[in-house]
Amino acid sequence: MSCVEAIAPCTVAVELTIEGDNSGELHLSWLPVIEDLTYKIYRNSEFLAEVEGNEYIDSEVENYTEYCYTITAVCPGDVESAPSNEECGTIVGIEELQNDIKIYPNPANATLFVEGTGLKTISIYNMLGQMLETVETGGKVTTTINISAYQPALYFVEITLENGRKMNRQLIISR
Repeated sequence: MSCVEAIAPCTVAVELTIEGDNSGELHLSWLPVIEDLTYKIYRNSEFLAEVEGNEYIDSEVENYTEYCYTITAVCPGDVESAPSNEECGTIVGIEELQNDIKIYPNPANATLFVEGTGLKTISIYNMLGQMLETVETGGKVTTTINISAYQPALYFVEITLENGRKMNRQLIISR
């Protein structure tokens, strides 16, 4: 007679998503989150960290370098699940983005031009933080906005890029 200790496989299927931001960090999140399980994070196939919950922020990344991640669930007995889908992300420094987007003229009078690649929406806010207008760019490199109805003042322009990143600029309207 013999006794064999069997370890059940970890069948948790983890689904990973990743997004970057302008602060130089990559945000990882995943589902499902199961109580009492931990998750191992792998960057470029190397172990990075083990965490509880369903998110991790990788701040040890460099601009213009692609990082690819997978996640595994750790079940009882330190048995890992199959790796999640692989997701890759690259940080583009905000300084570089700022140089690629042009808003002119500033100060503006009746017409404002926003120029750059990857533009999705352009929103204009007053000093109270109220959104006055949002313009869908339709993928155009140069978007023209009629601002003749705006009073002379300082406004804020929020630009959302196709990759989800947002940047803010100041705009002065004068007559």
